[in-house]
Amino acid sequence: MDSRNETANTGDTSSDVTVFASGGVFRGDFETEGDVRIVGDFEGNISCNKLMIELDGNVDGNVDADTVSSSGRLVGDVTANNIFVTASATLEGNFMAIKYGLEPGAKIRQANLDSPEEDAVQNAGPSVRRHPRIMKTHSAEQKPTPAEQREAAGYTPRPSAPGRDLSHATSD
Repeated sequence: MDSRNETANTGDTSSDVTVFASGGVFRGDFETEGDVRIVGDFEGNISCNKLMIELDGNVDGNVDADTVSSSGRLVGDVTANNIFVTASATLEGNFMAIKYGLEPGAKIRQANLDSPEEDAVQNAGPSVRRHPRIMKTHSAEQKPTPAEQREAAGYTPRPSAPGRDLSHATSD
């Protein structure tokens, strides 16, 4: 079984891809913050950023990922923000995602495709990273100003020391 990490030449660790190559079977659970590409057989649970199942790839287990893209076979319970399935793919199990992309011809067998309630997506915060991975996009949110952060933390400024007014002072 060839399991290896591929890193783009940019040195950006967010582009790490773990590949489970064809000709082998991986049995067990696998968790990473990076991406996973399945070309062979994977039996177990996967937690990752992006899961890519190639044409000859088979996954039998539960998946927790931001994005799942499948051209192969996927059997299990899947929680993701996005699920994309090509015409050559086969899905079986329970699938929960905000967005689905299904090509005509994809085989959906004994599968339950569902989306979370609108309120659940809107109220999910950044701490909802792992289970379930479904969370709202934070790009539209404004970050609190430093003054708002201090106020929220209960900070009260100390009064100035008594003394003379230095607002008109100049340096020599």
